[in-house]
Amino acid sequence: MVGLLNAPPGTRLYHRLKEEGRLLDHSPGNNIDFSINFVPKMAAGKLVDGYKHVINTIYSPSHTTSV
Repeated sequence: MVGLLNAPPGTRLYHRLKEEGRLLDHSPGNNIDFSINFVPKMAAGKLVDGYKHVINTIYSPSHTTSV
């Protein structure tokens, strides 16, 4: 499974992002709905575009290798 990172309350990541003023909203816990609950250091659009690329190619026959 591939999902975008979210910072669940109570985690070290959550506290660090809160201290840095980078938390947005409470995470719904769904890491596959193209949302994140913090301000990333890279452009959010670029992050989501990269995630979409992974989703669109991860199981594509042209991107898999035989074992």
